[in-house]
Amino acid sequence: MNEDRKKRGLAHSKFLTVVAMSALFLSSGNVMATQVASDNVLEVTEQLQSINVTGLVVDATGEPIIGASVVEKGTTNGIVTDIDGKFTLSVKTGAILKISFVGYQPQEVKATPTMKIVLKEDTELLDEVVVVGYGVQKKANLTGAVTTVDLNKTMAGRPQQDVTKALQGAVPGLSITTNVGGIGVDSNIKLRGATGSLSATEGTSPLILVDNVEVPSLSLVNPDDIASISVLKDAASASIYGTRAAWGVVLITTKTGKKNDKPRVTYSNNFSWSTPTVMPQVAKTYEGAQAMLLAANRSGASTVSSIGYNVDEIAVQKMKEWYNTYGGMSQSELGEMQLGRDFEERGGKYYFYRQFDPLDMFMKDWTPQQKHNLSVSGGSDKTTYNISLGYLNQQGILKVNTDEYDRYNFNANVNTQIRDWWSVRANVMFSRSTKSEPYQYTSGYTDVWYYLLRWPSFYPYADYQGIPFRSAMTEIAQ
Repeated sequence: MNEDRKKRGLAHSKFLTVVAMSALFLSSGNVMATQVASDNVLEVTEQLQSINVTGLVVDATGEPIIGASVVEKGTTNGIVTDIDGKFTLSVKTGAILKISFVGYQPQEVKATPTMKIVLKEDTELLDEVVVVGYGVQKKANLTGAVTTVDLNKTMAGRPQQDVTKALQGAVPGLSITTNVGGIGVDSNIKLRGATGSLSATEGTSPLILVDNVEVPSLSLVNPDDIASISVLKDAASASIYGTRAAWGVVLITTKTGKKNDKPRVTYSNNFSWSTPTVMPQVAKTYEGAQAMLLAANRSGASTVSSIGYNVDEIAVQKMKEWYNTYGGMSQSELGEMQLGRDFEERGGKYYFYRQFDPLDMFMKDWTPQQKHNLSVSGGSDKTTYNISLGYLNQQGILKVNTDEYDRYNFNANVNTQIRDWWSVRANVMFSRSTKSEPYQYTSGYTDVWYYLLRWPSFYPYADYQGIPFRSAMTEIAQ
């Protein structure tokens, strides 16, 4: 019996040895197989991690949306729908698709092999109201050519003293030009063409309404009192306001208080300055005189005479000599005009040689301006109010007897709800502007600036024996 047990134990140990050796060989074979097939496993893994998505994008009525954007979130992998609203896109398993189109609310959905996405209309923009005529209208129901001005871009980002200047370039089709660049000057506003025959005085200027009350100029309105600006550009505005509105309407609504709002006092100010950007340079005495003489020689003349000054070859040479000798001296150092040095008389004619810079003598380097606004607003459950005061002061660029512009604004807006069907509103707008300017001996198109740059730089702007030569500077000093 013991021998049988020994034989069975030996056979059992041999069997275990064979199994162990087989397992060793099999494991080494698996390692080799894994190393050889590793690339194929990665390819299979990538294929298992991505899916092909076929989808359809439609609106609420079931109509296909052409050109909708379908993008895998977090990547640049995307496509647009075709003419039938369909798309095919390969994305990762579990990816999120972002579907969007203009005028519809964007959606984010989880990717599946077959999809149907229904986009809803974005009614937020369509529900925005626009001031039209004597009321408001939703953009969804708006059929006329109306432009709403974005006040945050045109006014809030920069200090504005004049509404007209703020509207320049803000409304398509609205042309604003200024013939004279002085302070307190009204600009020309054209909306529907350049010429018209309906009104000889107004031409094609649009009708300007502030809280449905006509005002003659936008410069009378305080920019800080404005809540919204709408521009009616088509002829349909004439059906509300008549022929006066045939050239368009600029509608301005002022700020009002809010219901159940505590009294709020707001004060703002702005101190700034203006400076010329680019100014013309007047030619030197001998350069300008030489150019005039060459032009006269072409017509057969040897001299040039105008308003008391004369130019010939001798004068040009003496201008060069004067400039080389005294050109570095200031006018205060030179003092009054001296006969023989700055000018002379030859043959009963006067010839001037002294160099002047009329722009430097005439203009400041910078001019100050200030603006102040004070407002009180608030309201209860039935009454709202907004009361504001404004003041603007601007000074001109002239050194002598400069011009000055002041504008005072008062605006009050009170609204009371007496019954559900009855509300009472009172609007008061007061604007007063004063402008002081030097004596204008001619029209606005040929003013002192015109004559200041018209005459050559040897034109005398100094005194002789205590009496000044007549010039643009002597005119404005009156």
